[in-house]
Amino acid sequence: MKQILVGTDLSASATVAVRRACKMAAEARGEVRIVLVAPPPATEDARTEAENALDLYLKTALPDHPPPYSTGIAFGAPHRGLLEEAEEFWPDLIVVGAHGEPHLREGLVGSTVTRLLWDAPCPILIAQSDPGRPYHKALAAIDGRTAESLICFACAIPSVRDLHVVHAYGSGAGAALGYGDVIEDVRIDQKVVIDRALDRMQRTKEGHAPVRIHAFVEEGEVASVIAHAWRKIDPDLAVLGSHGRSGMSWLLGSSVAETTLLSHPTDILVMPPL
Repeated sequence: MKQILVGTDLSASATVAVRRACKMAAEARGEVRIVLVAPPPATEDARTEAENALDLYLKTALPDHPPPYSTGIAFGAPHRGLLEEAEEFWPDLIVVGAHGEPHLREGLVGSTVTRLLWDAPCPILIAQSDPGRPYHKALAAIDGRTAESLICFACAIPSVRDLHVVHAYGSGAGAALGYGDVIEDVRIDQKVVIDRALDRMQRTKEGHAPVRIHAFVEEGEVASVIAHAWRKIDPDLAVLGSHGRSGMSWLLGSSVAETTLLSHPTDILVMPPL
């Protein structure tokens, strides 16, 4: 992830995103593109005002020793401005801040993040925790469609040392009816996927060493299992897959997941549909 695009609205939550983007770029020896998306109309005076505001903001928002960076001004809806900038910059990652307090419905539903997921050319990081906190411990929530790629991507993050691979299967009702032994088959399938990902990383050099991978398989509703794993593991970073416009439906519609995020304001990395 050497090319990182970060959006800012000059707020405190955006500062968290800017500093996280700078930290990740420094670790990868990459560069950052910092974009302010201003409201229309896109007049020359408006552009000059936005450029001056961004320059002033960056005097305090940037870390003491930032990686190479450039700035840009876009006009219009935030998600559209970032996507247009992405067409020029070709980022490996887009970073955005959560809005205000780390409250799921106010920060994600109907927001820039959700709209970005529909059309983003790369993964999106929702930065909402201490930007100086290293991503040593990551949680990857997988399913059969994205599991291998998700594991490889999480292992490619330079600071990750432990990756907890979480897989929810079936429902609690299934276990009560006597189908709990099926989970052993799921554990075997998960091990196959992990081994396949490790082999792929060894062949392609996608990941870095050493990353310890831990399996977490539990029967139950997806949101409940992930919330349980989240509380148990207390990750520095959560990595989730996305499947089109309904890809985060469990996250956006679940009070269990919402409570988990409110209690654990972990950064969330979402991969777009593959």
